[in-house]
Amino acid sequence: MRLRRRTGKKGKENSTAGVELFASAVEALPAGVLLVEQDEGGGRIAYANRALRDALGLDPTDLTGQDSAVFWNQILARVDNPAAIRDDLARISSNPTEERSDILHMSGVESGVVERTTMALRGEGGSVLGRIWMFRNSSREFRMREELQRKRKTEFCLRSLASLLLDATSSYETSEELCRILCTGLDVASVGWFPLLPEVSPLPAQFSVSRRFRYGADEAALRQLLEVWGGSLKSETPEVINVKDVEPGKAGPFVSRGIVQALLVPVFGEQSLHAGLLLEEERTEREWLREDLRCVESVAWTIGLWLKKEEAEKKAQISHREAEAAAKVRSDFIALLSHELRTPLNPLIGFTQLLQEHCEGVNEEAKEMVNRIAEGAMRLRDLVEDLLTLTRLDERLDGWRKYQCDPKSIVEDSCVWARRLGADKEIGVELEVKGELGVVQADGAALRRAINALLSNAVRFSPKSSVVKVTASSAGRDVQIAIADQGPGVAEEVKKRIFEPFVQGEPVLTRRHGGAGIGLTLVRKVADSHQGKVWVEDAPGGGSTFHLLIPRCDGEG
Repeated sequence: MRLRRRTGKKGKENSTAGVELFASAVEALPAGVLLVEQDEGGGRIAYANRALRDALGLDPTDLTGQDSAVFWNQILARVDNPAAIRDDLARISSNPTEERSDILHMSGVESGVVERTTMALRGEGGSVLGRIWMFRNSSREFRMREELQRKRKTEFCLRSLASLLLDATSSYETSEELCRILCTGLDVASVGWFPLLPEVSPLPAQFSVSRRFRYGADEAALRQLLEVWGGSLKSETPEVINVKDVEPGKAGPFVSRGIVQALLVPVFGEQSLHAGLLLEEERTEREWLREDLRCVESVAWTIGLWLKKEEAEKKAQISHREAEAAAKVRSDFIALLSHELRTPLNPLIGFTQLLQEHCEGVNEEAKEMVNRIAEGAMRLRDLVEDLLTLTRLDERLDGWRKYQCDPKSIVEDSCVWARRLGADKEIGVELEVKGELGVVQADGAALRRAINALLSNAVRFSPKSSVVKVTASSAGRDVQIAIADQGPGVAEEVKKRIFEPFVQGEPVLTRRHGGAGIGLTLVRKVADSHQGKVWVEDAPGGGSTFHLLIPRCDGEG
């Protein structure tokens, strides 16, 4: 800033007039202004406006005419970093043209935070005549900026915590990382994790900003204290503990490490108290605002959800292992039973076929008996083969003998087989092939058995003299086989379970149709193992339509 100053007889009057002109210009400013003129002694305060009283708590009339060192001695006695201010004044004194702006944290002043700005006072020729100092109350802006930074830090802390716990498992490393996020995000000296249910919670852990806040030998005493305090907690509200109010016999672990305040945060699982978070403060007794406590409660709620998830996953794993063990026992039993049934069944089928071949001269009643025995033996053989196939599918779900197959020929052969199956009930099987089906990469024998199972199901449930319609078509990159019957259909409540083992649409003791309820399970397993799918829909004219989808070889479609 430039100030006119003329030399000569009226130099002093002109200088005074310049100061008065400057004073009239800045008197109404809300910021405190101090004008220091250079002289042989260093600097003299030529002017101080009234706003300086509000900014610094100093009377401007007492300052005018004083040496600037008197002013700065008063300021240095009330700032929290006097050494840094002295160094700053020395740098400015050595460079009179320097312009600076910084923040003063002052005690004994209502504002508390003061923004200090300085610039050189220049004459007409550019010579330095002194320095202008401006002091502005910045407490409101500083608090708003500090609050905004605190909120951003807290939000980042919550996001980091949620991201950590999303896929983390219970472990000491997870607990330690949890403490680190909270310690830095909530700006406290130390955060400790104390599980009160060790069988479902990770080990105790801690993170601190300095080694002197580490628990060390105090961990056992703190854990006992947390267990006592935790037993008295009946709600999820955090509890503020000022160390000065703690019984002398219990305050030792805090005092020895320089902790003046602690916040005990309960973490609840399903119904019980799982763990306690201990947030420690070393500077002063922090005023935990309601918003801060809500943030801490959100943290505890997030960790509680994580513990519930962990507990649910452990229960699910146990249930899954038990289910796998039960399925293995069942599969082994079915395989053993099937092999044991097959041993006496083979000679029974063989001798029955021999009897059929030598029935010349035998009366019709005897022939009918032999035919019924043969029919029953063949049905029993098919049932045993289905059971064996089911157990093999369970064992080699990912180990199929896949090769290129012609789906059209497989469907045609299955339809020929189904026509013979439905001959007694005069059930016709109509096949319609739409377009080129291409080639599928599949286990041909398993695919044939799956289509046979669908056709057998359709024939069995179709009324006498009806028709089963089979449609094979290309559906994008897949081959779709639809088998529609005119039977009673499938109830809505059964559709979701019909592909499960031994599930049937009729009660076991009153059902009118045969079957063990494993054919559709076999179809589903074949479809799943070939990256296909199977489902059932109601047929337009009544009955049901089963759809089997099998992907074609890569490059087709």
